[in-house]
Amino acid sequence: MYEFGASPFKDEKGLSKNIFEIVYQDLQKLKENDIEEGFNTEYKSVLDNKVKEKIPNIISALANGNGGWLFIGIENKTKILKDIPKADYEQTISNILKELVDPIPKFEVRFLEKPSNNNIGILVIWVPEGENTPYISRGKIYRRTGSDTSPIEEIKDRYSLDKLYEKSEKQKQKIKDFCKKDICIEPYSVPLKKLGFCSIYIIPEYDLMLHKSHLLDLGDYISNRCEQKFHYENNIKGIDSNLIFPFFSYSYKSIVLRNSKILDDYNSTIGWHQFFDGSAKFHSPLSYINNNALANILADCPNYEKYEVFNNFMFIDGYNFFSFVVCAIGQYYTIMKELSKEFAKAYIILKLENVQNNVLTFQNNTFRENLISKGLRFSDQDICTIENNYNSQENILNIINYFIVWICLLFGYNIEEADKLFDNFHKNQSDFNVL
Repeated sequence: MYEFGASPFKDEKGLSKNIFEIVYQDLQKLKENDIEEGFNTEYKSVLDNKVKEKIPNIISALANGNGGWLFIGIENKTKILKDIPKADYEQTISNILKELVDPIPKFEVRFLEKPSNNNIGILVIWVPEGENTPYISRGKIYRRTGSDTSPIEEIKDRYSLDKLYEKSEKQKQKIKDFCKKDICIEPYSVPLKKLGFCSIYIIPEYDLMLHKSHLLDLGDYISNRCEQKFHYENNIKGIDSNLIFPFFSYSYKSIVLRNSKILDDYNSTIGWHQFFDGSAKFHSPLSYINNNALANILADCPNYEKYEVFNNFMFIDGYNFFSFVVCAIGQYYTIMKELSKEFAKAYIILKLENVQNNVLTFQNNTFRENLISKGLRFSDQDICTIENNYNSQENILNIINYFIVWICLLFGYNIEEADKLFDNFHKNQSDFNVL
């Protein structure tokens, strides 16, 4: 997750304003507060060919450091605004970096139009501290030294180079450490067979800073918002989600929400661990088909030599499992988009545990037909992980469908069968409150 870090702009409460929040008038603060060009700040009066040649070095150096700001259309010494023509600068900067920088660092571009003339304005580029350092421009690794951008000489400055590689490894370890179950929703009694478990970890691209305006009422907001039904659709299908979280409590930098107030019945409890930076964890024990329903399903199965073979497997309630995935991902994204305009992209990890010899089961004709024609399919793996990146411009139902398909693949189905199972699910769904 990228953090916004230091900013030369403040709001009326004295809190830092990020690149998504600033307006043209804020640029006057650069002169009023005498913000000099330095380790995190660079000014350019124009965007000519000479400046374009320097941009890859500047942006990669900022990403290799603590991040920072590049203002184009502001004179360095006087901080006078030298408005430049409006254009698609984001595409221009992207093309420059694609040719010369590897890997391409994260950056955000905004053109702040002059209020009296929206055809001119100031180009603002913000670069967060890089996560995949070192970033290499034209075959060299650049860093900020004071107000200058200079290359690191590998032989003479091995320490700085090692620090950049160390930063990248720390970021990978940070994600690994986050993806752990750290709230209690386990059943008290130890079952004869280990129950399957699903966790969903979501890490937004930026720190959403939910505490800035929602610290005191965030739990109430999420809990009340979840009482409403959410609907998602694309050109092919539509789907609803409605997982209610009536119980919540505050924790350090986070809120823990549960879909049940019965705290001694963890077999049916879903936990939502929502952090103020926007990251979230969802934990849920998998629910299983009861014996009567299982008997009805297996009544049509092929003639196995030993019918007792089914005792070696556990039969997951696929409908409840799909409902959990739909509700967790769908409701999270709807609510985060309402709470923060910085919410755009996120990294999603779905992890299954204790699912070896588990069968993804549905009480419908599609499942029965597959059972008769192809036999029993199950998970060969005990622990499975599915990952994907999400862009807010992409339909959320497509992301949900991606995870559903991969879940089906993990339990032995092919893509065509997975699509049929998901189609059957969304056509026959009903309100989903507890597993």
